[in-house]
Amino acid sequence: MLDSYNIDIANGFLPAHEPLEVLPDEFEIWDSMAREFSGLLNAGVFRTQAESMPIIDNVSSLQTPMELERAMLLLSIFGHGFVWQDYESSGYVPESIAIPWTLVAERLGRPPTLAHASLVLNNWKKLEPNGSIKLGNLRTLIQFHGGLDESWFYLVTTEIEAIGAGVLKQFDRIQQAAQSDDFQQIENSLEMVRESLVALNTTLNRMYENCDPYIFYNRIRPFLASFENIEYKGCKQNPRSYFGGSAAQSSLLQAIDAMFNIQHQEEQSRSYLVKMRGYMPAGHAAYINGLENDKPLAHAIEQHNGCRHIHTACVDALIEFRQSHLKIVAQYVSSQMSQTGPGHIGTGGTDPMVFLKQVAKDTTSSA
Repeated sequence: MLDSYNIDIANGFLPAHEPLEVLPDEFEIWDSMAREFSGLLNAGVFRTQAESMPIIDNVSSLQTPMELERAMLLLSIFGHGFVWQDYESSGYVPESIAIPWTLVAERLGRPPTLAHASLVLNNWKKLEPNGSIKLGNLRTLIQFHGGLDESWFYLVTTEIEAIGAGVLKQFDRIQQAAQSDDFQQIENSLEMVRESLVALNTTLNRMYENCDPYIFYNRIRPFLASFENIEYKGCKQNPRSYFGGSAAQSSLLQAIDAMFNIQHQEEQSRSYLVKMRGYMPAGHAAYINGLENDKPLAHAIEQHNGCRHIHTACVDALIEFRQSHLKIVAQYVSSQMSQTGPGHIGTGGTDPMVFLKQVAKDTTSSA
């Protein structure tokens, strides 16, 4: 059932195979630019180089989903690197990036902006091919300024997505068991989900190990910011505004909310979360919508004490995760704010503390 939503049984929302490191030969200019990207950005000359990059306006030879995702990752990094070089908006994306970016994004059914689907789901490689998708066995494919802090920030989330694969596997079993009221299977699966949620929290709290709050706020975060009234040169529909990269674009957390029937009461938070589904791979967003509509746990929780108790334990573990997330945002964003900095608006275009406190409150209300 999961594969009908382009969800891999082993890797969850992560791709079934490692993301590509190179594109077909006719796109070598992008791979070449990617190899030099951090150096050019650090030297303050990426905009100049990007302006002179040849325009590839035929992306039809990008045939596989993996090729499209590699192209989307590179063009999204290039686009945000161009706009936010020196941390001040250029106001536009040059034709060399904007034209192919919009074409690739259209084929993927997502907006041409840097989102979780590119930065986290398709920006990793295993160091030991036969090893697990976990910290210590991962590196990023591309970064902005580069360095351990930046890669760690992305890869902590990649490991969270890998652990989440086990959650989705149990969700699939719960949906099947719900059809025959197999309450024992549902209870067993929920216990495994609870264990995975505890593991998610453990990984999230490893963020502090190698990602310094000052470096995150001042060197990484600016590149993930929203686009406001940005001209995509050579393209229609100008100017454009898009949300920046945000954890709310993770299909995993929204799927967990949907399975547990977490109701987000505040209109602004609920509306924002729904909008974020447009930034997800289409199949993943459809999966979340399906869980919300089916409510596979509702009958089991109502009829079976064991299911009800373990469901409560799962929600408690989710509350712990959200509290950890709040603490991270407090340390990495709120405490780093300065009057000359980009202010309190998160990369996704919201005040992260207000948003996350509301989400945590909604989760607690569902316990």
